[in-house]
Amino acid sequence: LLAGYAYAHWLGTKTSVKTQIVVHLSITLLASLLLPIGIASGWTPPTEGDATLWLLGLFAVSLGAPFFALSANAPLLQKWYAATGSKDADDPYFLYAASNIGSFGALMAYPFLLEPMFGASAQSQSWTYGYFALVVGLILCGWIASRGDNATAVIRETKAEETAKPTAKELAIWIALAFLPSSLMLSITAKISTDVGSFPLIWAVTL
Repeated sequence: LLAGYAYAHWLGTKTSVKTQIVVHLSITLLASLLLPIGIASGWTPPTEGDATLWLLGLFAVSLGAPFFALSANAPLLQKWYAATGSKDADDPYFLYAASNIGSFGALMAYPFLLEPMFGASAQSQSWTYGYFALVVGLILCGWIASRGDNATAVIRETKAEETAKPTAKELAIWIALAFLPSSLMLSITAKISTDVGSFPLIWAVTL
């Protein structure tokens, strides 16, 4: 996720929208070569010590490339929408809110609907179909954005926004605001799972 956001930030600030479309569609299609997703074989869990790095490596090999491509969609699609010249294109961040709502809806639907109704193989196959449906959607969005007034320019923030850099106090406040809900969710989840019991997606309630 962090790598995908860094890639989207670099691509969105250093290249034109038309270049972004070509590069991102190419990476998304290349990642599709690793579908359908599934746990990679040949990985033996460590018998001693912490398995965190092993688990991260297993997930990176198993589904890292498609996830990398997908994680960049939200910021890049905002850039593409800003290039269309629509009446609200100067404030495309409502798309991020829509993305979060969709993610949370899928998160809650999984344990109650998808997992009970479909096995792992069916889920993986359905996910593959959804991925290629997304590719079609990206092509359509890219075609619309490429016809916009700002498609050939590198879209940058306004001059006032570029010069108004945040102060150290503002940065500290932002870090604190991000730290508080994350630490609360983790601590409450740990408390419940330790003293009450553990069940799938317990942290979705605190989230």
